[in-house]
Amino acid sequence: MIRIIKIVTIAAVTAYFGMMSAAEAAIEAKVVRVVNINTAGMSELVQLPGIGLYKANEIIEYRKIHPFNDTSELLRVKGISPRLFRLLAHQVTVDEPSHLKI
Repeated sequence: MIRIIKIVTIAAVTAYFGMMSAAEAAIEAKVVRVVNINTAGMSELVQLPGIGLYKANEIIEYRKIHPFNDTSELLRVKGISPRLFRLLAHQVTVDEPSHLKI
């Protein structure tokens, strides 16, 4: 219920300021980019919350030696804390190609 209220609020505020229609804002608020951490390039990785150039590079360097078998292995990468991993968990995968998820 809270998530629905947040989506509606985001849609209303964005529409009010004329950035996009309420329907477009509601759809955009639900779309999540899921990134395959074994194949993503720097540009895809930096789009993840909390991942900048440094951490993206650490992920790429780590996977050159240790390809990820599970997303929880991100915790072994320098700079990825348990808190950051919880934020990323629903946006990363090792089983499927990078994609948009609604």
